[in-house]
Amino acid sequence: MKFFYKVAMIANICFVVSVVLRYVEINRTENESGPLIPLAPLQNIVVILGYSSILINALWMLTALIWSLSAAKPVIAQRTMWVIGFFLIIQSVYFIFLP
Repeated sequence: MKFFYKVAMIANICFVVSVVLRYVEINRTENESGPLIPLAPLQNIVVILGYSSILINALWMLTALIWSLSAAKPVIAQRTMWVIGFFLIIQSVYFIFLP
């Protein structure tokens, strides 16, 4: 579960970076034609992982719910639940309500 949490946090960081990249690209002038990140595959990985982070977070929350219901004592720390839940809410608002 710790490994899955680390993957989810890396995906959340990629989500934040991809949102920032999106807004920087929108506000660029026409004179700037070069890529933001000189290494194009890195930029593609960040964007793909960032946009798929909502699925990773939803799977993590579902797995955590199943583990917490089946275990006698709580296995997952509350802090990790709050962090992933916060990012899941932010991503849901971003993908549903923002253009």
